[in-house]
Amino acid sequence: MKGLMNSRLKAIEVSGIRVIANKAAADPEIINMTLGQPDFKR
Repeated sequence: MKGLMNSRLKAIEVSGIRVIANKAAADPEIINMTLGQPDFKR
């Protein structure tokens, strides 16, 4: 499966907010309070 991802795509840096979100997701004591998709079924 070598070569499935474009080399330019691999060179894109991860955004700062994504780095912080990933670190926060790894800590079970942190509550994620970001906005998401609305749930209109309730």
